[in-house]
Amino acid sequence: MSYGSFVNNLIPIKANYSFTTLTNLSALLQYNGQTGQFSSNIRLAMLNRSGTGLFVVFNDRRDLLSSTTVETLGRSFVIKYTRLVDF
Repeated sequence: MSYGSFVNNLIPIKANYSFTTLTNLSALLQYNGQTGQFSSNIRLAMLNRSGTGLFVVFNDRRDLLSSTTVETLGRSFVIKYTRLVDF
């Protein structure tokens, strides 16, 4: 059953930079042409050993359409520490 067709221009840009084998910075930037939204996810990971590390994450979502008054749709800043406990 066919309901028609549509085109959605989704443009992702992904980058990763490793400072050392245990520290890296990664980013995902994405534009959605159908909704006019731009989102970004940037993460800094500092690992100590397998299963243990500190993660700093920044997320941002914006509306780039001129027809709307709200530009920032969501923003978060998260700090997470993970530790593996062996018994």
